[in-house]
Amino acid sequence: MTGKTTEGYLATGQKQQTTTAEPGDHVEKGTSTFSDSHLVSKLPRKAPPSPNLTFVSHSNPVTGKMDWVVRDENYDYLQEIARSGYGDMLHDTDRNEKYYQAIKQAVKFLKERKQKVKSLDIGTGTGLLSMMAASAGADTVTACEAFLPMAACAEKVLEANGFKDKIKLIPKRSTEMSLDDVGERANLLVTELFDTELIGEGAIESYTDAHLRLMEEDCVAVPTTGIMYVQAVQSELLRKWNSLPPVTLPNGAVISAPDSFTHCTGALSLHDLQVEELEEHLQFMTPPVEVFRFDFSRRNALRKKEHSRKTVLALQNGRVDAFVMWWDLIMDPQGEIVLSCGPSWTREKGEPIPWRDHWMQALYYPSSSVTVHEGESFDIYGYHDEYSLCFDTVEIDSQRSACMCGLHMAVSRSRLGQINDHSRNQIFIQALER
Repeated sequence: MTGKTTEGYLATGQKQQTTTAEPGDHVEKGTSTFSDSHLVSKLPRKAPPSPNLTFVSHSNPVTGKMDWVVRDENYDYLQEIARSGYGDMLHDTDRNEKYYQAIKQAVKFLKERKQKVKSLDIGTGTGLLSMMAASAGADTVTACEAFLPMAACAEKVLEANGFKDKIKLIPKRSTEMSLDDVGERANLLVTELFDTELIGEGAIESYTDAHLRLMEEDCVAVPTTGIMYVQAVQSELLRKWNSLPPVTLPNGAVISAPDSFTHCTGALSLHDLQVEELEEHLQFMTPPVEVFRFDFSRRNALRKKEHSRKTVLALQNGRVDAFVMWWDLIMDPQGEIVLSCGPSWTREKGEPIPWRDHWMQALYYPSSSVTVHEGESFDIYGYHDEYSLCFDTVEIDSQRSACMCGLHMAVSRSRLGQINDHSRNQIFIQALER
């Protein structure tokens, strides 16, 4: 899976990304702005000319992976911003407030150590996190944004909010920046490089590079840690989005798909949705279990490839049809501020749950449904590379392709669900009989 950048959604439900980088390079995703009204009013009407070609990634229906399509400098970049998650992030009060709380704590912590606070914001987007750092009392603030139309937007937003002379904006990828650009190593790393899969926008590479070249070794990072959870579930509805069960016709004839269609983990493209809206269709086979922990605060702490194996006890008799995944961010070194994407059943009673479309939960499918019995143990295997994740009930070969049967490369999740819709099929059968 390639690195993700400015996100949008195609009609098929697949994500689309845009970058001015070469294929394989990462670009950090933007955030939002202090004053919501500035985001629209300050957007440049026409993207500035650039000698660089733009690569727009899209889902390849043949391979199931994300491919790059070359666009020239006349491409309408603003449509990518319009389809992106910026607007949703602007209105994510929970996210914005917790970032601000954590940044204020980090600035206070560094000042108590008698240190000059030097903040670096990677993938600043509209400049929100940089403005938070400046407002919290950071002595110097540097922000970088590689997507040039968004950098132009950020420049106007910073000026409109009175931060033009307080924040240094660099229109580059963080991996292209040097200490000459920053001036000196920073000691406060502020970023929001996360998608529904947490690492799908190239966070591992961005953090690793920044810590090595741009940050002091004992720096403070906001957020400090990402914790990833999965929960095994049984669900007839979820099965319909990943496999083709036999169809029985009125005359008794049975149409069966090849066995390989029911023993496949599916395509590489992310299957993200608001899982809590489907709670009535889920039977929980295990409690939530932590599968990966990502330390964003230390040098060389992140692994580009990592396996996980967790032994769990089944809560009831049934099948493991899918894994629901979400993550939490520990925002501050003290672990007091937590930004969670967990569904409602993982929260305290009465805890308000923000609605987010830029971060949801993700579904992953085992290579085959496994029967489990209450009280018995079984293993959940996980694997991640720099950009993608997979989970299974059997050991994962990191070299395997995501779709082994071909079905999921040709048919989308929503189309599979449509094909497996019994009520819809009955209507077609009745129409054909007439």
